[in-house]
Amino acid sequence: MNNFNVNEFVFENEYLFFDATKFPFIYIKFKIKESNKKQFEDYLCCINTVILMKKDYVLLSELQDTEYMKAELRKQLDQWVVENSVHINTFCKGAANVVLDEEQRILLNHMSKTHSPAYPLFITDSKEKVEKWLEGRV
Repeated sequence: MNNFNVNEFVFENEYLFFDATKFPFIYIKFKIKESNKKQFEDYLCCINTVILMKKDYVLLSELQDTEYMKAELRKQLDQWVVENSVHINTFCKGAANVVLDEEQRILLNHMSKTHSPAYPLFITDSKEKVEKWLEGRV
């Protein structure tokens, strides 16, 4: 990993497209409703590789093709967040989610108010609105 260049990091599988080529902007598009364990572990590998660097970043996620995660995977992600919360709270300068479905957007907004992260969070139905919101974050 000595010659690792984050601006060349792109990963794709059936579950997601993960792109850090415009770092500090990290773009994640979830492509299918549910992942299997291997696809989810690939996702964790991506976030371990890019998000755990000691550099400021912002996240742009497109969630329109997903549903709520299976309990087993949700617990695994929650554990990862708890284990890395100091790092995330230090280096994440904002996260934005594009959610086309109004019902999902309302639910996500509600969840973000009851479990608010330490960084700014923006939820909308437009990638363009998200990109504009994220611009001044890093």
